[in-house]
Amino acid sequence: MPAYVIFFSFVNSGMAAERGYHEEGSYPSHNPANSMSNLKTELEHIKHHIKYPANKTQVLAACNNMTDVPSIDKEFVTKSLTDNNYKGPEDVVRALLNKV
Repeated sequence: MPAYVIFFSFVNSGMAAERGYHEEGSYPSHNPANSMSNLKTELEHIKHHIKYPANKTQVLAACNNMTDVPSIDKEFVTKSLTDNNYKGPEDVVRALLNKV
């Protein structure tokens, strides 16, 4: 995924694990062993599998609709990205980080 998501599930899961719960609007923690793997996969999607410039629809549709990205991460990206046009992967990651 785009990664997806990605960094976001990794960050969210770490914060939730430290607190032992998750806040409203955040996502429950993932298995920490899989989080780093998800992060790498999702960042690879964002960096290599999206043709930029891209809008939200194009980001979400990239890579066979991110079928290898966990559904909770796809949900985060779907809810977090705005309908803007993204010039490159940095724009997508920045937009997602603003929602963490």
